[in-house]
Amino acid sequence: MKNSMKYFWLMLLLLLPAVGQCIDFPTIKTNAKNIKEFVPKNWRVMETAWGDLNHDNRKDIVMVLQCTDPENKMMAEDSSRVDANPRILMIAFKDSAANVYNLVLQSNTFILTHDQPAADEPFQGMRISNDMVQFNFHVWAKDSARTCNCSYKFRYQNARFELIGYDAVDMKQVSGEMEKVSINFATKKMSVQKVNIDEKVKPEAEVRSFDCPALKDLRTFIRPFTWTFEGQVL
Repeated sequence: MKNSMKYFWLMLLLLLPAVGQCIDFPTIKTNAKNIKEFVPKNWRVMETAWGDLNHDNRKDIVMVLQCTDPENKMMAEDSSRVDANPRILMIAFKDSAANVYNLVLQSNTFILTHDQPAADEPFQGMRISNDMVQFNFHVWAKDSARTCNCSYKFRYQNARFELIGYDAVDMKQVSGEMEKVSINFATKKMSVQKVNIDEKVKPEAEVRSFDCPALKDLRTFIRPFTWTFEGQVL
């Protein structure tokens, strides 16, 4: 598969308006008794996920907030409305003794914004499982014959949310070329499989080790599709 396919998604994302451009992001409260208290004025809860993230058997909260400015809503070609308002990712741990949730992370850039009417919604949800939080993304533009579905897994360790897993399927729809990538930052192994969906016999995935002295985390991994690692754009 040509290198241009690997870097297509990076170029596409860089062409989009910068996240947070022309907006002052609010500072989320450091603690709250319920999730509604975290939501700033003129913002709404877009999505939530509940589960234990810091190994204390209490349900923590991961939440995506979205601004509600009507000026940032656009009309798509099919007459549907596209909400291009910016988004905030926040994570809070449950403190049962004090009966509050304590904010541990706010990111104004990691959750991609749907700011292109001719493109699909890039953020495809999140979930908490096995002490990890997983974020799913999808990229497809009207004028492109390529799609990419990817997921990032973060675990709370070393007092931060470190990236421990990445999986992606990158497909060229016309030719049927497909690249499947799976990276495990805990074991420092990755697999890459290049196939064609029309092939009856699929080639084996190439598995190799890599060196990564320091793990990325949700504070240093600013935005999806902006980190080049081992020839892949993550």
